[in-house]
Amino acid sequence: MRRSRAIALTLLWASAVLALAFGIRYALAPRLMPYHEAFLAGADAGAPRVVALVLLQYKVFAGTFAAVGVVTAILAPAAARGEPRAWWALFALGALLGVPVAWVTWQVGHGAPVWAPLVNLAVLALALTLARSR
Repeated sequence: MRRSRAIALTLLWASAVLALAFGIRYALAPRLMPYHEAFLAGADAGAPRVVALVLLQYKVFAGTFAAVGVVTAILAPAAARGEPRAWWALFALGALLGVPVAWVTWQVGHGAPVWAPLVNLAVLALALTLARSR
């Protein structure tokens, strides 16, 4: 395997691990994240139904991040070889999920980890670029 493709594969797996880590983080969250509490301040953030709703949404986030991690890991070898369908699938996945997640995280503010989706997008972009290099 060419060096650039080996690096691409490693970066894609790192992207998959980051997505899985955030999936686990949200799946195991016992209470609101501090940045979500701060965002909801003054809007009955402590109301039991609001907290219950947000915690349920965390489960959706967890499943989505986990699915992205698994799909990225499955497609990583083919994308690292430069196979077009795998490459485009990961490109679309990154764009369709990563960009909105980065925007929403930035909108939440209050210490929300906006770095995570931006770093993951950068890693994904670098990996896909290396995979397509000749």
